[in-house]
Amino acid sequence: MKNDRSGFTIIEVLISLVILVVALFALSSLQTASIGSNASSQQRTIAVILVQDKMEELINLDYTDPQLSDTSANFDQNQNYFDWSLAVDHTNADGVGAVANPIDENGNNVAANGYTRVWNIVDDFPANNMKLISVRVSWSFKGARSVTVDGIISRE
Repeated sequence: MKNDRSGFTIIEVLISLVILVVALFALSSLQTASIGSNASSQQRTIAVILVQDKMEELINLDYTDPQLSDTSANFDQNQNYFDWSLAVDHTNADGVGAVANPIDENGNNVAANGYTRVWNIVDDFPANNMKLISVRVSWSFKGARSVTVDGIISRE
């Protein structure tokens, strides 16, 4: 009579364990990358909300409001862009109920690691009796990051 034993050998079990461990390491590195990407997306979303809030606030101001004044020569008329490395026209500390930078996701002042919100204005651009508004929120997360939104208002 033949001794018929069925089952797995120790080598087969070890090979399948090695394959399982390699697969688990691959999944864990994917999870780590996903967490970092989610954190980056969350910070970008907060920055977009802060930019939109300020832009809506500025658009609803009177055309002659001081927060809509062009105070710095930081716009290149030939290239049609603001040079953000130069002095900005306004910081988050300007205006009624203003708060100094840096700010948190609710727009409140924080000691460090917050967002910086600034904006530039250029008068009579793209046409007379119009103002180009550019709001920028910047922060640091694995390097410098920023979100910028432009808008145009006109004298009524």
